[in-house]
Order: sequence, then structure tokens, then C-alpha cells
Amino acid sequence: MASGQVGTGEGVQIQIIYFNLETVQVTWNASKYSRTNLTFHYRFSGDEAYDQCTNYLLQEDHTSGCLLDAEQRDDILYFSIRNGTHPVFTASRWIVYYLKPSSPKHVSFSWHQDAVTVTCSDLSYGDLLYEVQYRSPFDMEWQSKQENTCNVTIEGLDAEKCYSFWVRVKAMEDSYGPDTYPSDWSEVTCWQRGEIRDSCAETPTPPKPKLSRFILISSLAILLMVPLLLLSLWKLWRSGSQTPRTWPTSTRWQVQSKKVAPRSPWWSSWPRLKPSPPGRWTHRPRTKRPLGDPSSFPTSPSKAVMWSQSAASPL
Repeated sequence: MASGQVGTGEGVQIQIIYFNLETVQVTWNASKYSRTNLTFHYRFSGDEAYDQCTNYLLQEDHTSGCLLDAEQRDDILYFSIRNGTHPVFTASRWIVYYLKPSSPKHVSFSWHQDAVTVTCSDLSYGDLLYEVQYRSPFDMEWQSKQENTCNVTIEGLDAEKCYSFWVRVKAMEDSYGPDTYPSDWSEVTCWQRGEIRDSCAETPTPPKPKLSRFILISSLAILLMVPLLLLSLWKLWRSGSQTPRTWPTSTRWQVQSKKVAPRSPWWSSWPRLKPSPPGRWTHRPRTKRPLGDPSSFPTSPSKAVMWSQSAASPL
């Protein structure tokens, strides 16, 4: 159940707020009776008769809530919301469970070097927390500190920076339960070097260069791929140095096949004449040899060799 919302019945949603232990506000949202003026009846004791509300809240010219004077009361509120004489919602609640303290008043600041003490007027009842929030234009979020009394000292501040402050009051959950409301914030006050300022303007800073999203993603992808590429090359080099090189089948057959020496021409077997020594001329007389029968002429290189040998022999 949400804070302050005490229940529903017959299409009616109820919310109770006890303002500073002075005034009780009970509001309802009756969707089923949107065009009907419902009446509110209440009492603070189970033995008393119901009294009808005299201070109604209106919404679009129809009743939507009631304000009750209940100063410094810690009682149970018995109430009934009716459509004519027919009750549409009846309940009883401890009103202090829906306390909302008033906003802090007479807030003052006392500066000393890098610290400031924030004070305000304490409320007349106890079990409260006084919370001070502050921030500079360079802070992303509000910083918070709270005490049991409205005397909160904040240390570690930079006197050269401008700070914004505001204060509120909260009811302790141990004493009032989880359905209470914090008070409204006080007005924001700005201070710098111990002097009050109208506002804290952020000091302009030069814009930082922004990389496009595509360039950033591409750079990250390249950084991830380089180690993988180096690892693949290292594995390839290692496998090549440890395993023997294999050849394709056709190449292996060519290497292992027997090499055939080229054939020498048929005239290479003829006898060669020795050259004469340099500077000497020799004259060999020509001798006549029978030509022989033409049928005995060689018809092949090997026979030509034999014929030439026989022809060279002396007669």
C-alpha cells in the first residue's frame, strides 16, 4: 500500500495526511460516484456519535475530501463515507501514522573555513530527523546529511565553489511507522566564500572531443581482432616447423620417377680427328679407296659407323 493510502472499498480510494499534528486531511477518489456529493462522518472515540464534516474539499464542484482540526492528538480516527444514508467506505486509523511535518523555518548558515553549520527552529514534537541536502554545479547528485536536531554541520567543502542548500524534516519510522510523509523542502539557498548568492551558475568548460559511435565500435573490433590474428599466425608457423612437408600425389610421382638421360645424336659415336699442333701444317696424301658396292652403303647410324671404320682400314 502506498504511503498515506489506507485502503479501498466499493470503488473508493482513501488517503490520509496529518499535517504537523494540527490538521487531518482525508481525501477520496470515488470513480463509481464521480458525479455524487459524498458525505464524510467521523469521531475520535468509539463511544461518541458521528459528526459530519463541516470543511469539505471540492473537485469539479463535487466533494473529494475533508479537513479536520486535530491539534496534538494521538487518537484513532473512526470515519465513514456515505452516499446519502448508505455507507460506501468505513474504517478506523491511527492518525499519527500519516504524519507530515511542517517545512523548516528560520534556516540560517554559519560558515567557518571549509565547513558550514545549518540551523533552524526545532518543531514542538520529537522523533524527527532534520535532513540537509547540498550540491555544487560540478556534482551529479545531491549530497545529504541528517541529525536528530536542526543543527547540522557539513565539513569538507571547497570555499571557492558555490553550493546550493535546502532542508526538510522527516518522521522516524520506528516511532511513526512507514506511511509518513517528509515535509516540503525549504527554499534553495546558494552560498560561495561564506556569502549568499542569487544562484550557482555552472562554470563553462571547453567541450570535450566526442568520438563518433562508429569509430569507437570499429576501434574496439580491431583491438579484438589483432590478438586473434597474431595467435593464428603463431599456430600456423609452429605447425609448419614441427611437421614434415608433404607433397601432392602428382608432384611426388614426378620426383620419385626415374630420370631418363637424353639420347645422344647418332653421329656422336664417330671418331674425332686430333687437331694438329699449333704452328705446323701437315699434308696427308690422299689415297684412293674402292667405293665398293652401293648396296653396301650404310642405311642406319650404327651401320654407318661400321662402314666408316672398314673404309678407313688400309688396303
